Amino acid sequence: MGSKPLCLAGVAGLLFAGASGAIAQDFQVIENVQWLGGISADGRYVTGVGNDAQPGAFRFDTVTGERMLLGIGWPADMTPDGSAIVGSIQRSDGAFLWTESEGYINLSDTVSVFSGSTVATAISDNGQFITGNPSGRGCFLYSRAGRVIDLENCLTPYAISADGSVVAGSLAFPRETEVYATVWTDEGVPTSFRVESEAVALTPDGRYAAGGDGVTRQPYRWSEAGGLEVFDALAGTLDTRVFAISSDGSRLAGYMNSSVTTSFLWDEKLGTRSLMSFLEDDHGFDLEGWSLTLLLEMSDDGRSFAGLARNPMGDAVWYVARVGEPCLADLDGDGELSLFDFIAFQNLFATGDLQADLDGDGALTLFDFLEFQSLFAVGCG
Repeated sequence: MGSKPLCLAGVAGLLFAGASGAIAQDFQVIENVQWLGGISADGRYVTGVGNDAQPGAFRFDTVTGERMLLGIGWPADMTPDGSAIVGSIQRSDGAFLWTESEGYINLSDTVSVFSGSTVATAISDNGQFITGNPSGRGCFLYSRAGRVIDLENCLTPYAISADGSVVAGSLAFPRETEVYATVWTDEGVPTSFRVESEAVALTPDGRYAAGGDGVTRQPYRWSEAGGLEVFDALAGTLDTRVFAISSDGSRLAGYMNSSVTTSFLWDEKLGTRSLMSFLEDDHGFDLEGWSLTLLLEMSDDGRSFAGLARNPMGDAVWYVARVGEPCLADLDGDGELSLFDFIAFQNLFATGDLQADLDGDGALTLFDFLEFQSLFAVGCG
């Protein structure tokens, strides 16, 4: 948690002071990574696949430095609390599900609808719904209760709402070559809203979908109520890839291609700018000599980012950057404080999990209860 050091053994970490000096900012390089495929709501956990030095799918804890090996595969998505992860077994062949309680499950061997080369691309926040993408055209929404809903004319499903009621992705009609950004209901009914585009990100409530516009090369946000909103790109942009949207829809993240590849953010207050500018100008990071290229993940709270960078020596490295303090009392990772956070704290304390050690003294005591109550009363900004 935030009261413990963020740069630990096994992590090549850099710690920067915020512009005001009051809030610690964190920039961590994660070693032996081939690809990152998910981030928890508060930025504590990231998931990805390792390189030859540490092969296999993993979940990495940015607080403790623990790297948990999940099994064979390429993770694509994780639940907000990091307790469940889905992906493909060989990047494009077969699907897997990993949960803290069940371990590694080969969905292609155990669930008939995932048989063959079907991959899993997204999981709902409640962990009960998974999107599937067979080789060739066609997608479905799978409920762990056993229900399967075909997504009409779906080409690729990219994101799913918290309760599994909305899926975002791309649609292609059987006799047309154009791809359309689309959302589907949990009955498989599509609503397409932009040609030559894909809806890659979705807010947990399913209200906003987001992507990179294939016509204007600009980032966009779409909602049923507000329609399509297309935003400015960075100067010289030839292509825009949006990969994430904050839970309230106020921030988009991804990268833009021009003569160089640049990570970017769009937000309602300041528009479109580079991630580098956001970290250095707004939050006091010292990233002289660095280049932030592929921004692939942003946490639901819009304060943690993961992607690929080049360090001052020119080496390609994978990183996680966090700004501001995480919401320490939000122990169930849903972005808000509720009775369920009290329950989560009690469960952690009862099982001896040091995530409940909120006063940072290395032991679970009455003072951790008092610290949790204080954090809950302060709330999350």
